[in-house]
Order: sequence, then C-alpha cells, then structure tokens
Amino acid sequence: MKTKITFRAAGLVLLLALGMTSCKKNNGNDNTAPVPVDNIAVSDLKKLSTAASVTVPDGRKIKGIVISDASAKNIDAKSIVLQEATDKPGIIINFDGAHNFALNDEVEVTISKQQLSQVNGEIILDKIPVANAKKTGTGAITAKVTTAADLVTNQTAWNGMLVSLPVDGLTGGNGKFTGNLVVQKGNQIFGSKVLSGATFENTDYPVSVSNITGILRIDGSNLRVDIRTTADLASGPYSRIVTEDFQNLKKVSDGSAIVVPSTANAPFTTAVGQWLSTVQSFNFYPGATYDATFTTPTRTYLYAFNTSVNTTGASLRSNFTNNQGLKKVAISFAATSAEKVVTVLSQREYAFTFGTTDSVKIAVLPILPDNMPLIDAGDNMSYDAVKPILALSPAYNQKGKFFTFEYTIPTKDELIAKGVSADRATAFIANPQFRIYNASRPFTGSPNAAPILFDKIVFYY
Repeated sequence: MKTKITFRAAGLVLLLALGMTSCKKNNGNDNTAPVPVDNIAVSDLKKLSTAASVTVPDGRKIKGIVISDASAKNIDAKSIVLQEATDKPGIIINFDGAHNFALNDEVEVTISKQQLSQVNGEIILDKIPVANAKKTGTGAITAKVTTAADLVTNQTAWNGMLVSLPVDGLTGGNGKFTGNLVVQKGNQIFGSKVLSGATFENTDYPVSVSNITGILRIDGSNLRVDIRTTADLASGPYSRIVTEDFQNLKKVSDGSAIVVPSTANAPFTTAVGQWLSTVQSFNFYPGATYDATFTTPTRTYLYAFNTSVNTTGASLRSNFTNNQGLKKVAISFAATSAEKVVTVLSQREYAFTFGTTDSVKIAVLPILPDNMPLIDAGDNMSYDAVKPILALSPAYNQKGKFFTFEYTIPTKDELIAKGVSADRATAFIANPQFRIYNASRPFTGSPNAAPILFDKIVFYY
C-alpha cells in the first residue's frame, strides 16, 4: 500500500515539473509569432510625422516606382524618390549607403522601426538600410500636369511627386546647367538644382524653355522642380532672349539722380540699345532711395513719372536697329512706395492713392512708320485713334511688388484687321518698335501719372 502511494506521489511531482518547464518556455520569446508586415500608403506614412523625428511603427513597408534617375547623378548616390503611383504621393528616401535602383524600378522598402524625419520642409525616410529595399518589378509614373499656382497651393501634398508645368523660361548659371537655376512662370519663381557631378552639368540649356518636368522639392520657404536629365525640359519658340535692366547707361548726371536728357525724344543708350523718352519723364535712382523694401539696393532703377499736366503719360520708346524677329516683350514694373519723387524740375507729390482712378498699370503701343500713330503731345492722332492697337496691362492695386506684363508683337494680319494699312503693317513687322506708357492714371482727365519703376524688360526673338 505504501509503495503505491509513493509511485503516485512521484508521478505527480513529475507532472508538476513538466508543467513548470512548459510555462518557462512560453514566457520566453522563442515561440512568439512574427509581426506581420503590411503596406502603408505614403500619405498615411507622412501623417505619422508629428515631430522633427519619429520612429515608424513595427510591421510597415511601402511600395512604389522610382522617379529619380541615379544614372544622371542629379540626386545623391544614397537617395531615391519613390512615388506610390501616378497621381499618388511620393517620398524621398535616404539610404545608409549607395544603392543600385534605377528609374522606373518598382521597389518595396521595409520601414519598420525606421526614422521618419522633417528636413527643411520635407518629410523623408532617413538612414534606411539598403538591405531593407528590394526591386519587385518595373513600372512608370506619368507626371502630374499642373500650373504654377496649383503647385504652390498643393506643395505639401505633392512634395516628392513628378510634376510637369508650362513655364516662361529658365535663367541662371550663365546659360549653363549649373548650381541653382531659376524657373519663372508669370510672377511665380521656382528653383531647379543641378548637383555638382551631374552628367549634364555645365552644358548649355535651351535659350527658350516652354515646359519643365521634374520632382517637386521643398527647400525651406522655396520650391524647386528638379529635373532628372535634360530631356525633362521642352524647348520654347524663341531663338534669342535679351534682358534690358537699364544698368549699363550712357546718361547725364544731375546731382544725386541720373536724369534722362531733357529734350523730347532725346536718346539714352544702354548695353541693349537706344531708347527715346518724352521730355524729363524718367529718372534713375538707386533702389534704396525710395523702395528699399523690395528692390536691390546696389543697383539703379528707371522711374517713370510726369512733370507737366500738359503730357498724357511718361513714354519710353524703343529705337533699336536689331529688332527683327521680335515676338514678345515682358515688362516688369511696380508702384513706387515713395510719396514724393524729386525730379530735375522740382519735388513732385505723385503718391499712389488706390481707389477710383489710380492703379499700377502700363500701356504698350506699336510704332508704325511715318511716326504715326502716337499719343504724345504735338502728335496729330488722338487717343481714340490709337485705342484699337493699344495694349493695356492688368490694373494692380498693390505697392512694393513687381508685376510682369507680356506684350505679344501683333502680326501683319492682326494690325490690318485693326485698321492699319498693309504697307505700314509690313514695315512694322520688318523691325518692330514700341512705346511703353505709364498708365497709372487715365490718359484723359487727370494726366499726371503716379510714378512707377521698371525692374527689367525682356525681349523674346
């Protein structure tokens, strides 16, 4: 009897021991099921960025198409830009080493417990192990066709996307792909960065650019559209572009101001060519004199005003010998912040009073042979006579900002349709000349114009 009890007790002890061993094993990590790794949309990933740097939760991966082109070397060798799909968000990924992913590769990246950082206005995945990424196929992204205004409005959502937009031109780099270039559309300015070592660095870019495709990047308070290769630029319709900024002047000094010659239609000459002005209607002043808040203090600006109630508007006439083939003129101008402008004759009070009559506005008139038609005092043509071919810019009601008005040179047929004789229209097209008027106040009724200043006039041939 005692023996049976002993065996039973021993068996109970053995069962308890086995149970304890089993509990110890279950308390360890040996049998823990792995965390499933699920795709996360790039838009949802970016929502996790609530601080300068956050850790992505476990079990996350992203997938998309590479829109950057490592072969052209206009992106860091450790980086790619991955876009989820056409019209879907993209994101910049910085790896911990060089990678071998190419344009249009479909790539899957495990980002569990990786770093999501805010860098200079962008949300990026930073220092991701290259081993976490693998190619899963190929694909293609169609660039989002947009406008400059929409690009600005949607910059946060579209950061890291491939975009395409019409532009007016590309400047900077002395005509070559180098450094930080400037892309312009109307009054909107974007950057476009060319890295040192890019395969196309220091090559000439087109004189005229009509469209740019590239990756939208945020650079602090600035936006960039970075091209991958030169194929991302579409050439425009112009073979030559010349910029007049009135800096290289042969001019007459009068005290602190530089004054255009005081006789009517007297010439003054710049590096671009010769101009004619109405009597004492223009002065040159350093930017700091009246408008330091928005001008460059180290350069001078051409100011247009009136010194007599008998004139109808300050008029600046081109008098070039090489204007053949001119297609368009872009004129950048602004209202002066000055309440008084000192002229060669006296101190004039021409301050802008936006409201009933004043606005920041110019007019452009094609000059036809036989000095006709013109608006200046002494001419035989009335304002009503020239009105059909007079081009007026939009009226702006803001000081301290440059606006750009694009004047397209009319064709022969367009001039004839507006009453110009065929002979005069033909002569105009052969070497187009024009007048620019300060139209800040109406040509009739109250002729004294409120002063405006010019930043530049760009000629497109």
